[in-house]
Order: sequence, then C-alpha cells, then structure tokens
Amino acid sequence: MDKNYAYISINGKENTSLVTKSLGIEPTKEWNVGDKRKNGSIYDFSHWEYKLPEFEQEFMDEALQKVIEFIES
Repeated sequence: MDKNYAYISINGKENTSLVTKSLGIEPTKEWNVGDKRKNGSIYDFSHWEYKLPEFEQEFMDEALQKVIEFIES
C-alpha cells in the first residue's frame, strides 16, 4: 500500500509567528519575507506549513478525514 501525507500550508507577507500563535501549532516548515534561501537569494513571501506524519490509506476520503480530525482537535 502506498504511503500518503497531508499538510496545511499558509503563504503571505505576514510573519509566520502570527499563524503559529493563532493555530497553537508549531510548524514543521516555515520562513518569513526577507529570510535567506539555501542558494543565497531572499524569500519575498512568508510560508507556514504543518505536515502530518505519513500514513497508509487505501482511499483519499480516509486521508482527508485524518486532516479534518487534526484540524478539529
């Protein structure tokens, strides 16, 4: 069975700490406007992401249910 993953991603110009504070969840990946990329260029947008652990599911509706349960908890 294939492994699947799901994540929540929010992009914009605001500082990602606002998202973290609003959701009460620490991101698994984030950067802010003005942060340096690995290649030395500068990000011109902020990115906040929370990736749920990988899971094995046969059907997409089951995967979506995991995301909904996470959001509601």
